[in-house]
Amino acid sequence: EFKLYGRAVDIQDPQLRETYRTTILARIGWETDEPNYHLFAIDIDSAAFATFADEHYALAWDPHKGPRRMELA
Repeated sequence: EFKLYGRAVDIQDPQLRETYRTTILARIGWETDEPNYHLFAIDIDSAAFATFADEHYALAWDPHKGPRRMELA
């Protein structure tokens, strides 16, 4: 199980959008049609991951406590 907490920020700045388009074009040889696409930046508040396979543990991160591992029963 994986959880990500935060906000998606709508990017409307023309320079940032153009930088995104040229970066994608250079990387995969394809670009979006301006202005017909949504572009978001993710502002992450915290994240968590838990596994219940052979090992039962969780990993968590937030900017105040940093990364940590917790053993699960």
